[in-house]
Amino acid sequence: MKRLLLPLVTLLSFCLSELSAEISPEKKADIVNLLEITGALDIAEQMSVAVNSQMTANLKQSHPDIPPEMFDVMESEINSVINERIPDFIDLIIPIYDQNFEHADITALIEFYRSDIGKKTIQLLPTLMQEGMRIGQEWGMSIAPEIQRRLFERFKENGIDLTA
Repeated sequence: MKRLLLPLVTLLSFCLSELSAEISPEKKADIVNLLEITGALDIAEQMSVAVNSQMTANLKQSHPDIPPEMFDVMESEINSVINERIPDFIDLIIPIYDQNFEHADITALIEFYRSDIGKKTIQLLPTLMQEGMRIGQEWGMSIAPEIQRRLFERFKENGIDLTA
């Protein structure tokens, strides 16, 4: 597996660096500006919290004898590494924006997100996404029995009994 992973990562890195090399410095700067304005770079903080939480839970379970102050050390190191590597993250994100948006699109998005409605959108987007996910889960659960019933019927019509 490791033999396959290294060439794949190398190829991906090469492809991303090639894509990034073709982006004009102006467009690249505007993409970074857009990421900053929209708070997209705040994902590092969210990732840091998630990684710390997961690692803390795993370590507490597997090594209950670890002194509590070591979890502060762990959090500090996780935060340091993630903050040091934000430029790498940005370099990976830039080609995605470059491939999907023209430079004029990026500047229009910057203009929008600097407007009052754009700022409101940025502020409300996490709430909208959270509520949308909650409603989507509830909706999915509400239609699951009907989907299951219909699938069981269709499979049964084809000689497959899923109830057994």
